[in-house]
Amino acid sequence: MKMSAINDFKKISKEEWLSKANIDLKGKLSAESLLYTVDDRISFSPFLMGEDVENCQPVSGPDTRAAIKINSYTDREANTKALEMLNRGAEVIAFDVLPRFDFQVLFKGIFLDMVTVILFCNDKNLANAKLNEYLSKNKSEKDTNVIIFNTSECFRLSSKKETFSNRINRIRQELERHSENEKIYLFIELKKDFLTQIAELRAIRKLNETLRNQTGNLFIITEINTSPEEENVHPLIIANYLLMSSYLGMADISFGLPWDDDGDTARLCLNIHHVLKEESGFNFVTDPTAGAYIIEKLTQELIMASNI
Repeated sequence: MKMSAINDFKKISKEEWLSKANIDLKGKLSAESLLYTVDDRISFSPFLMGEDVENCQPVSGPDTRAAIKINSYTDREANTKALEMLNRGAEVIAFDVLPRFDFQVLFKGIFLDMVTVILFCNDKNLANAKLNEYLSKNKSEKDTNVIIFNTSECFRLSSKKETFSNRINRIRQELERHSENEKIYLFIELKKDFLTQIAELRAIRKLNETLRNQTGNLFIITEINTSPEEENVHPLIIANYLLMSSYLGMADISFGLPWDDDGDTARLCLNIHHVLKEESGFNFVTDPTAGAYIIEKLTQELIMASNI
């Protein structure tokens, strides 16, 4: 005889749930008055039932790749740091490229056909010319994945200056600006509202599918912005739940803490990636938060906010 633990629990109505919550609140607050508030456009009761999040559909998203930004003023030092991070399992490496950088030195020992490299620069034309010269001499017979971005032209959302409603509205405008077959790269600084951040990443993919009639050609790249002076906890603790939201929201590429002066912090942050990917298994299923009422509701609310 097949048994299910769910049969041991009696299904209750929302009214019964609110009544029980009011008992627990002991008159200090009313359950009916409690709201989950994201910003001035998004606010709703946290007591959600299935009928509150109808027509939920899983979001199609990629496996998230672990990335690290290498901050260095010399090409040789940047190469040394990158090789160490690649040996520790990084899947994407990013550099700030200065005009004096020699790509023969920067890419020494890096297999550009096996790892994604992102180059940020102020002169994209110059960087492209130097890259093409390097590839024609050294990698002409191999497919490589090197992406160059002009730093000032990247579409980037701030974690501190913009509300979720403002961010999703800007994203909608960016998606509408591009044709169906164009590639779109979105750089998104992760906000510290864990649940809403997951929902925002899901909402972006749903909007892309609706507005551009496709699931491909959209690349979500998430970044962490932590300021130790503003926090009372270690940056790695913040990085842990920010990266978790990135994986659960199915970003294409997720940057942890960069390698500035502290290599140990960068290494430990990369280890968080490995735990989320391999031990927690967030990459093992598509849309791991699908069906969670609060995530689904937030996703729907964000999509509606993008129309305002």
